[in-house]
Amino acid sequence: MEFLKNHYEKILLSLVLIGLAGAAVMLAIQALETRTQMSDLSVLKPNVKKAPDADNLGSYSNALRNAKAPQRVDFDGAHKIFNPEKVLRNQLTGVLIPNGEVGPKN
Repeated sequence: MEFLKNHYEKILLSLVLIGLAGAAVMLAIQALETRTQMSDLSVLKPNVKKAPDADNLGSYSNALRNAKAPQRVDFDGAHKIFNPEKVLRNQLTGVLIPNGEVGPKN
């Protein structure tokens, strides 16, 4: 009885470790069984279709070619998005006139 009092923690730890080892072995066996069951399933082996011919990819090739050489956008032109300036409207004709062209010039 004295032996159990002095070493009950070690005995309990040994029982827990033996149970843990048994659980690890059971888990490995179940994983092996599941792997063999999954290899037999036909869902994991799909029917693969043949890739389309390169002749049918004309529109994609054109889009790719246009993306490689984009058109130049002039942000300094008439719309003045990134370079705004004051624009006045002629009262008689309704024509837009840039502010630098109104008044006396040097």
